[in-house]
Amino acid sequence: MSSLPPSQLKAFSEAVHRLYEPVNADDFSWRVLQVVDSLLPDSALSYNQIDEKTGKASVQLMHRDPEEAWFARVPEVIHQNPSFAYCAGGGPELVVKMSDFMTLRQLERTDFYHDILKTQGVKYQISMVIPVPGSIVAVAVNRDADFTEEDRLICNLLSPHIVQAHARAEELRRLHELRRNPIPTPERLHELGITPKESEVLHWVIQGKRDEEIAQILGSSPRTVQKHVQHILTRLKVETRTAAALIAVESVLRAI
Repeated sequence: MSSLPPSQLKAFSEAVHRLYEPVNADDFSWRVLQVVDSLLPDSALSYNQIDEKTGKASVQLMHRDPEEAWFARVPEVIHQNPSFAYCAGGGPELVVKMSDFMTLRQLERTDFYHDILKTQGVKYQISMVIPVPGSIVAVAVNRDADFTEEDRLICNLLSPHIVQAHARAEELRRLHELRRNPIPTPERLHELGITPKESEVLHWVIQGKRDEEIAQILGSSPRTVQKHVQHILTRLKVETRTAAALIAVESVLRAI
């Protein structure tokens, strides 16, 4: 199977659109779980983050509510999850199943299975990895029955979008932090190698203004502002307005 059936295409398109809607970085994990849940129902979902240096684990669950002792046990046995070992080794695949590395019989011999999976009625897991330096981050889809080829295809198609949306959420978080500093003036932004008019546009982009609002402020047309924004993205070698604003603010602060 190389493509989704027509019945799934609309749902997938809507899910991806929602994934890219601006969201606070702190709320990103819940947004991802909601999106995955809309495409892979009847699953227990988790958003997992493990600090590779300290071993500290953070697990956010959907459709499960275990005791506190369960959460404390996760970092103690997570290394027995065969997908964890693969992710820790920096494997190239973004979508992996536990059964890719270990049979169910082998898995059932581990403490990870008895203390973490079995208590939640889980035998099968497919994970979508989000590459984050210094951490292992993955969205896990858990079931008591094995996944279909269509399930895996959905994960393979969705995974790159989750990675990109995560990067945008992080950019937005960093930009919010930088906005605590004075907003760079157009004159300072002009030093980035863009025109005076583009500097004015970028000044307002940094403040979160839309093209229509910027056009009204500058007495221009939205189409003209769009052209300025596109040139700014090209000049700064980025793909999004948030990334352009982030690079601009960081560059000006470094020059101070």
